[in-house]
Amino acid sequence: MYRTGALTCLLLVASQAYALDSTMPIALYRRASWTEEDGVPLGTIWAITQDRQGYLWLGTQSGVIRFDGVRFVRWTARRSPGFPEAGVKALCVGRDGSLWIAFVGHLGRLIPSDDQAWLYEAHDSSLNASVVALAADKEGSIWAGSPAGLTRYRNREWEQPPLPEHLPSHTAIHSIYMDRAGTLWISTTDGVLKWIQGDGRLQLVASFGVVRAFSEDSSGNIWVTSADGTFNMLQERARVVRVPDRAVSGWRLLHDRNGNMWIGTQGHGAYRIAPHGNVRRLQERRQERRGTLFGRPGSHG
Repeated sequence: MYRTGALTCLLLVASQAYALDSTMPIALYRRASWTEEDGVPLGTIWAITQDRQGYLWLGTQSGVIRFDGVRFVRWTARRSPGFPEAGVKALCVGRDGSLWIAFVGHLGRLIPSDDQAWLYEAHDSSLNASVVALAADKEGSIWAGSPAGLTRYRNREWEQPPLPEHLPSHTAIHSIYMDRAGTLWISTTDGVLKWIQGDGRLQLVASFGVVRAFSEDSSGNIWVTSADGTFNMLQERARVVRVPDRAVSGWRLLHDRNGNMWIGTQGHGAYRIAPHGNVRRLQERRQERRGTLFGRPGSHG
């Protein structure tokens, strides 16, 4: 989960020279913080995604918020009739540009360009009401994971793809990630599943603690973070990211274009792991500078 009460972002634009240097001291990164006064509601931010126009969408305890780099706009039923004002646990952008939203109680789909919205109720399909993970594959399907299992939306219908035989059909799903090749990585209570585009089968590829998040580095390695730490899942011997006193476990993972891996933890701040393995912790500051995240909508970092 993300920070409660404020949205804090790293601004990776200290200078053109530093932006290309993965050894840049972490103290030189600029941060901007937005609070309730700026339109960010108090409460937990559960999900963040970026659409094709460059807008950031935030899934919060209070509903959906769109951020254009300057302004925060709350999406309500007044803007899109039938749109619920409920907490949001997961977000993803479909191949057609629509925004899929896992509300507490039902799943929604929004086309931001014309404010059209649809809701998919749990009793109308095999979809469970407590979706916590969403992902869109390259074939146009939407995958939804919940404590009750895995569901897929394709050809305008919801279906439950068969899990490996030794797993119960209602295995709890915790996170879903799609890599650059189109392979889906799915964290379950019983291990990590892999779905290869065009294959049509889910395979169990690893059995260890619940994976909270996935990320892919520039070499195609898949990194995961769990209560046991953060490590490279595809290496024969997993390389665990460590600081002097413990392994670094997190809630979110991200690889930037300079090869750094960022780990967002719960209660211990954020860590940056450089390509050569150097680990640095982002220290909290008492006063954080406010500013804009983008120069304009559509500018991707």
